[in-house]
Amino acid sequence: MSDATSQARADLREFLGLVAADLSDTDIGPDARAQRMAAKVEKTEAGLAPLIVQARTDRAAYDACCALLDHFIQNDQPVPDNLLLMARDVMTGKQKRPTKRGRDSMKLYGRDSVVVTSVAIARQHVSALYAHGYNQRNTACAIVADALAEHGVMLSPDAIESVWKSRTGGKK
Repeated sequence: MSDATSQARADLREFLGLVAADLSDTDIGPDARAQRMAAKVEKTEAGLAPLIVQARTDRAAYDACCALLDHFIQNDQPVPDNLLLMARDVMTGKQKRPTKRGRDSMKLYGRDSVVVTSVAIARQHVSALYAHGYNQRNTACAIVADALAEHGVMLSPDAIESVWKSRTGGKK
């Protein structure tokens, strides 16, 4: 193993040790987004009106409004009029939960951020990003895959390459 590869592995161990907690909670999909939206509105009621408007097209905003309505009712708090109007529209069928095709692009954002940062760290030491005509073991993606495996995140070098391309626009 070359000195550059060894140094890349050492730097990745250090980085992944710092973000190990982030690796265990990498899913910030629609449920987590809805919880964050609802929490933000609970702190300041000013954010409720835009959230209700957004709920017509965004599932996470819709779910956040439902969570807020439940919160107000469970805590015997007065429900804001605009939230009551939305609830009425839902109950009468005028408003349905928005649907979306395809995978939620934010679902694995946390994990993907760690992967992209890890590849950038490895790229400081090895020149090959992925194995197209290169030795598979000495590429940044292979080094990252090995380092992530040590932390229980099992991704192949090809999966690392796919994450890198999708999150960075394929920049080499």
